Amino acid sequence: MQAEVMEKVRQQVPSLRFPGFKGNWTKRALGDGCEILMCKRIFANQTAERGDVPFYKIGTLGGEPDSYITRAHFEDFKERYNYPRAGETLITCAGTVGKCLQFDGHDSYYQDSNIVWIDNPEEHVTNDFLFLLLSKIDWSKLNSTTITRIYSNDLRALELSIPEALPEQQKIAAFMGAVDRKIQQLKRKQALLEQYKKGVVQQLFSQELRFKLSEAKSRNAGREDGGEFPEWEEKRLGDVAEVYQPQTITGEQLTPTGYPVYGANGIVGFYPEYNHETAQVAVTCRGSTCGVVNLTKPKAWITGNAMVINTDGKQGVLKEFIYYTLSSARLDYLITGSGQPQITGNIREHMIQLPSLEEQSRIAGFLMALDAKVAGVAQAVAAAQKWKRGLLQQMFV
Repeated sequence: MQAEVMEKVRQQVPSLRFPGFKGNWTKRALGDGCEILMCKRIFANQTAERGDVPFYKIGTLGGEPDSYITRAHFEDFKERYNYPRAGETLITCAGTVGKCLQFDGHDSYYQDSNIVWIDNPEEHVTNDFLFLLLSKIDWSKLNSTTITRIYSNDLRALELSIPEALPEQQKIAAFMGAVDRKIQQLKRKQALLEQYKKGVVQQLFSQELRFKLSEAKSRNAGREDGGEFPEWEEKRLGDVAEVYQPQTITGEQLTPTGYPVYGANGIVGFYPEYNHETAQVAVTCRGSTCGVVNLTKPKAWITGNAMVINTDGKQGVLKEFIYYTLSSARLDYLITGSGQPQITGNIREHMIQLPSLEEQSRIAGFLMALDAKVAGVAQAVAAAQKWKRGLLQQMFV
């Protein structure tokens, strides 16, 4: 099997191919039939933060524009100078080199020299297939040299393996387009779930949204308030949890396997022992991630780069609720130090609103279920992206 794959590679044939197509793929320089073009130069005094037509730079291509040009400038430049056709591939040539985007045809303008496009008459290669080819290139190196800029001559000399039959190109592009749409659907679902969770968290911890007692519990309690839980009480964090900074494990002490070690950036490695039998709330207390809250796995080690918020043995306090209430809080005011930001024992003075244990459980259970849904979609996104990478390796030469 391996010999067969190697033979296909030698013959310029992909290992995975749609039925009905035969023959070798042909190596062709990008400049053989295509030209590298760019927009007319736009000067700073011709742009504004608001305007008629978005002006994209290397940092905003594929995202939200932060500059605009007037409609008059756009129509004038589009008429007199080079302008891309819908479907042609735009490429960033400086900064983050090699970011590719297909021009959608909407009115917009692009930073000259830093963003170019492939003027492709589609005689040998379709725009959709060319976009796929260019998107899979490792642009961090070109001609075996580490680069910080792509020059037009580099692009023209770039050799690409292309099937001779345009229908094969179209079929591959259509299939990969469907894969991309599926990934985008999953990403949108993940973003909507995260947005929904953010809104729900805000409503829950501002008490705009409250759970109610079950009808049976409300009746048994003889309540006349429609099954409302008791009012939340304001508590000092140090009164409802043990707050301390654990011993630090250095990078040299970390091991390839063992129990997870939580530090300034979540899990930072593994250690043969653990210092917590149960899950714990950990607040990063040093560095750029100061104030980030984690709920660790059971049997884990928390290093001195985090403050432990331990509720084990505390009556009426649920650690999962403490995790969510701290995650939703602004802890910036606790951070001290400019050169090395840190949170110290002053976190004990942080005030929280604490509901009854049953309401804590209802809130934490609901948010944990929501987190599980978000994680499930995130895993589906990662799996689809991995599948796409495998397809790209097999369907292209």
